[in-house]
Amino acid sequence: MEKQIGVGGYGWVYRGKWHDDIIAVKIFAANDVSSWVREVYIYETLGLNHENILRFIAADNIVNIRSSSLYSTHLYE
Repeated sequence: MEKQIGVGGYGWVYRGKWHDDIIAVKIFAANDVSSWVREVYIYETLGLNHENILRFIAADNIVNIRSSSLYSTHLYE
């Protein structure tokens, strides 16, 4: 992740790099698991794909001793 490019009620969005592509990484607030689950469901199960919506790459729930972080990653074209 390179630079924060947004913040809102859902959490934070960072611009980053994955291989040679520019990506957007959305980090959900740890207490907003339902929004993360809903977003992952929409992209993975329903196959949301539209030219005006960033293309979904992956989602992950990273847990360490101190906290839990919910990530959603999209191709930033």
